[in-house]
Amino acid sequence: VYLAGIFIILLLFTVVFLLRKDLRKILIYTGFLLALSGPISEILFFRDYWNPPAIFEFNLLGLRILVEDVLFAFAAPVLGAYVYFILFNRKLDKKFSNSKQYIIRFNLVSIPFIILFFFITLAFGINSIFSVMLTSIIMSTFVLWRRKDLLRVYLKTSILAALGVFVFYYLYIAIIGENYLLSVWLLDHEIFGFRFLSTIVPITEVLFAATVMPCILLFTLFASELRVGK
Repeated sequence: VYLAGIFIILLLFTVVFLLRKDLRKILIYTGFLLALSGPISEILFFRDYWNPPAIFEFNLLGLRILVEDVLFAFAAPVLGAYVYFILFNRKLDKKFSNSKQYIIRFNLVSIPFIILFFFITLAFGINSIFSVMLTSIIMSTFVLWRRKDLLRVYLKTSILAALGVFVFYYLYIAIIGENYLLSVWLLDHEIFGFRFLSTIVPITEVLFAATVMPCILLFTLFASELRVGK
């Protein structure tokens, strides 16, 4: 079931990649930079948020590694991050270039993000899904302090990403049924689930999209030194 959802996301990514030639480089570079964030974040997510079965998994130094997580982290976050550009055909102000500098600058913000995420979760005992949201807000505030011109696109992306994830989960769960979700979700679904037209949607996933995905957009624009074009 997890893999089926990822295939849908990869299909959407492929469509965007083919249609938006202007975004190809930044989507691919960011996707590869984020790919390992899936298995890394699952170190904490598996403890207190969810624990899904997988078709392709292996054990590395005692850690459960899912190939599905790598694929998800490659495609889903960057799609959510660029949802505003995709839906409204917005462009960057110039072509993406200097990939070496981009990788260095992206890691300058993403590595502190990971460290802060682990610190908040482990030091304060906060559930990992909420600590990653808090980390995203903190890091987004830092980037917006440096790049005040990105505030509007940040807010628009937050709203659109949340709506997109809500619709995705609603349709996906309406098709496969909620038993899978309830079997892998470690949070209380009565508290953290929103029932819409008899279908339950995990509100944490919507909030995740509203905070993490626009944060990733800020990271990409900060790292590339690009702006939103007309």
